Amino acid sequence: MFRDAPDFPGPRPLSRLVLGDEIAAIALSYLPGHHPKFESDDEFRIFGVTIARLHVLSKGKTLAGASSWDLARIAPHFENPILRRLMTEKQRLVAYEALDRFGPRFQAQIDEGHWTGLVHSDSHCHNVVMNNGRGSLIDFGECGFGPLFWDVGVAAADSAVDSPERGEACRANLIDGYLSILPQAAEPLQRDLTVFEAMRSLEVMTWPVSDWSSERAEEDAEDAIENIEPSCEHLEMLLRGD
Repeated sequence: MFRDAPDFPGPRPLSRLVLGDEIAAIALSYLPGHHPKFESDDEFRIFGVTIARLHVLSKGKTLAGASSWDLARIAPHFENPILRRLMTEKQRLVAYEALDRFGPRFQAQIDEGHWTGLVHSDSHCHNVVMNNGRGSLIDFGECGFGPLFWDVGVAAADSAVDSPERGEACRANLIDGYLSILPQAAEPLQRDLTVFEAMRSLEVMTWPVSDWSSERAEEDAEDAIENIEPSCEHLEMLLRGD
């Protein structure tokens, strides 16, 4: 869809390869560079700029068959008995409080429809590549339709979990970079970014049952718990500050 756009922040499709009756692949251009460093204010501003460059192109766009990034993609998983067994009682209570508080505001942004379009949806710092002061997103495998600020929430929430001591600075620099490209987003983004951070942390907690088979969820329970614990701590922080 965006391969001919002059400022598309991602790899270019080079060719389509048919590998079988039901299998095809796209060969993509190589993107040199490195992932943004948590200690670099500049690189996190570029990270925010990169997400905004995508949204300039993707705002208002839809794609047939694309995933829908809405409340129904996240909330029902918390009733899954496998996930419930992996969580402590306190974690379940925190998750339900966060869903009650942030879920309706998240869905309202989608229903309102002004700041929606195609989102990357997995825009953490390991899915952006920096090179000569420019950023490019990689790994569009979960791209779908949803609220654009989801991508900023993913970047902010994952950065806060991965580097708690730099979380606030990373968040501020992401917003600064994003608004340098889309200044008209200032009011809704700053009002609701906490909502998207919370929903991302909730989504991370559901990975064992949203992406894994039931067998893998049981076998990799330790990995699941390692995701759940810091995400729940981040949720508690957001609930205290909201």
